[in-house]
Amino acid sequence: MKEKGKLRKEEIILKALELFSEQGYKETSLQEIADKLGVTRPAFYYYFDSKEEILWSIVERLGFQLLEGAKPIISEDGNPQQELRLILENHVTTLVQNSAAFKVYFNERDSVDKRRSRKLKKGEDEYVHLVALVIKRGQERGIFKQGDPVVISLILLGTCNSLVRWYSEKGPIKLAELKNIVVEILMHGVLAK
Repeated sequence: MKEKGKLRKEEIILKALELFSEQGYKETSLQEIADKLGVTRPAFYYYFDSKEEILWSIVERLGFQLLEGAKPIISEDGNPQQELRLILENHVTTLVQNSAAFKVYFNERDSVDKRRSRKLKKGEDEYVHLVALVIKRGQERGIFKQGDPVVISLILLGTCNSLVRWYSEKGPIKLAELKNIVVEILMHGVLAK
């Protein structure tokens, strides 16, 4: 029963993700999610207390995925240029492979309650500061252009984040090529002349 319950809960999350991504969180009702799954609303409430709880299940997973992917890349005596390249590659890959979920994350993250929003913001800030640390170390070694490392990090990550708005895996550019193009342009822009 526990395994079946987990599968059903995951099925609800995936259907909600699909609807939130297509229509928006506010525009999607619990009844629509229940109808698409062929369950009653009372059955739905067995797994989730509210629509916001489903949204939280989606965005919480993503809120720390990029941070956890970046942490093992960085070391005190590492090569900042190589570390930044790997972080950006991981960022692009993670975004594209979870584009519907990140679209919901970016569009709807402010729809969660204040406590949860603070938790997401804390993770986002930690990630930006981790990237900024790599940039600062690269600046100190003359590898990267001078400037506020946090601002540079936000520009780099924001550029990557914009991919969820326009990139389609069904288009002419595949992920590997996209990743190479994006990372090369961003690295070229940040490297000292």
